[in-house]
Parts: sequence; structure tokens; C-alpha cells
Amino acid sequence: MEQLTDQIRIKGFLKRLFTQRALLTLKLFDRPEEFISMVIGLDPEQNRFMIDALQPDLGNNLLGQIGKVMIRGTFEGINLSFEANLIETKLENNLPLHVLAIPNVMDYLQRREAIRIKLSAAHPYPVELRTEDKKIPVIHGLIRDLSVGGLGIQVDKKLPAQIESGQHLECTFPLPLDVKQSIRCEVIIRVIKSPIPGQSHSFLGIQFIDMLKPQQRLLEKSIMNLQRLAQQRRNGEEDEMD
Repeated sequence: MEQLTDQIRIKGFLKRLFTQRALLTLKLFDRPEEFISMVIGLDPEQNRFMIDALQPDLGNNLLGQIGKVMIRGTFEGINLSFEANLIETKLENNLPLHVLAIPNVMDYLQRREAIRIKLSAAHPYPVELRTEDKKIPVIHGLIRDLSVGGLGIQVDKKLPAQIESGQHLECTFPLPLDVKQSIRCEVIIRVIKSPIPGQSHSFLGIQFIDMLKPQQRLLEKSIMNLQRLAQQRRNGEEDEMD
């Protein structure tokens, strides 16, 4: 873990959290809960940035009372953590948006891989992959993990011989936790793993390409809710152990 004090680098990392719409985990001091948000605005000249309303909603009032927060964020395999002080809270469309001071110190850790959310095999979400070549059959699979950048997919049938790493496909899948809505976008295959002995399924790792902003926003919100549910389950397991 490296500690940064260079304001140019700190503001640069905040800009990347903003432009990549990376999810943030927030911890309010002396409180057991964790909350989810993201950077939605940055004003380096005024030394401030803005985050979206906290989820669950309880965090918004608590942040106003406590006045400071510990924030963790991850993008492109980089982990950031820092403390930020609340400047003000604004209301837009009846939603609280929090303006925070850009920190003087930030902890930085480079990791090999970005964190992905694993989905339960008991509640699978289907995904379809199509090529421009109509002669290649549609690939049907199940989402095993996801992030704002892509999906990990299990495919039970043997992959067509024409499928290879670096290939562009059209991807369609239902939005986790809201299957009435779906995401359709272009993707590129980054990883192909053939079946290992004793198993029949293959694995594909795909990366989203130029996802439309409305769809990206829907996916981000869905992932935020998945993180919140996972945290609630962890808290419940800890309570049972106590």
C-alpha cells in the first residue's frame, strides 16, 4: 500500500473514478454498516467532488450528522482508500447529492485484477451471444460473475470452432435483480477456457464495448444493489456467529 500526498495524482485518480463510474464503498466512522455510491462530479479548482446518494438510504442522514466518511474504490485493478470531509448536501430531484473536499492523503494499491461480483448458481441469469455470421449458432450461457466492465459466462455446450479470443459479439442479458429489463451491447472476448476433465462446460470472459450511457447506468445501479445484498448476507452470518 502506497500513501499519496501529491494533489495532482490524487485528483487524477478521482477523475478516473468519475469517468469510469467506479462503484465506491463508504464507511461512516463508528458505524458498523457499509454504503454504496459513486463519484458523479469533480471540481479540482474548487478542491471538491460530488458523490451520488448513498445506498441504503440511511447513510445519507448519517453522513450529514457525522460529517466525514472513509471511501474505498476500485478500477482497473487499482484499489484506493481515503477519508473525505463533507462540505454540503444538495437535493436534486428529491435525491441527496453530497459534496466532499478532495483529500490531502490517499492510500493506493495496484492489484492484478479488478473485483468482480459472483452470482449464485441457484439463481442463474441467462446470456446470449451472437456473431455477424448467421451461420454460427447463437451461444447460450449463464452469467457467473459480472462487473461494470464485463461478464464471466458459463457455456454448457461446446463452443463453435469459429469463436476465438479478440472476437466481437453482440451480447444480450437480463438486468440482475430486475429481469424485466435487459442489456444489449457489443462485447469483445478476452478469455476462453475449454472444459476440464470431468466437466462439460466452457468459460468465456467478455468485456463491454461502448455501452450506451442509460444501459451503463442501469447496470451500475444493479451492481450497487448486488453489493448491498452481499454485505447484508455477510453481516447476517457474522451475527449468527456472535
